[in-house]
Amino acid sequence: MPPVLSWLVLLGVPGLAVGMLLGTAVRRWGAILAIAVGSVLLLLYGLEVADKYLPNDPDDDDPILLVGLAMISNVVCLVVGLIVGRLGRPRAR
Repeated sequence: MPPVLSWLVLLGVPGLAVGMLLGTAVRRWGAILAIAVGSVLLLLYGLEVADKYLPNDPDDDDPILLVGLAMISNVVCLVVGLIVGRLGRPRAR
């Protein structure tokens, strides 16, 4: 993976983009809350799976840490994108 793409994923840009798209499409706050809670639960499960299956050698750059940081930043950006997308949508009259 190119270094620029890796940094974009690590900083949560895909999560923010998906969150903004979903936030503009979803009409109810309850659905946004359900998506946010579901993504946090998937994050916890994903961190457990990453800890179980990724190698953890002392010579590595600790891939568990990098995957964990990328997952956390993408979930946080997803939730922020959902809220910003919902608030930024024009109101119906």
